Amino acid sequence: MGDYEGAAWNAQGYFMAKVAGHAAKRHYAQRLLLRRDLLAISETHLTEGTKRAYTDLPGTVSWWSSGTAARAGVVSYTHPTLPTQRTSHTQ
Repeated sequence: MGDYEGAAWNAQGYFMAKVAGHAAKRHYAQRLLLRRDLLAISETHLTEGTKRAYTDLPGTVSWWSSGTAARAGVVSYTHPTLPTQRTSHTQ
């Protein structure tokens, strides 16, 4: 498969109530992905409604695990050219 480089980030509220705060975190996520193949973000505080309103970072594909506004959640971004093998897991 080859060598891939990734990053992980605990965003501590990637989906903040304040639009300016979320915009800054989104910009930081884009910077983390500049020279990497994948990015995992924990503590997104993503809800199903937020996920429907969200657009992916430019040039990426994302996979989400929703939490609540008060409980974690994670997202994984990859570049579309990265080979993926996903398995589904439900709790």
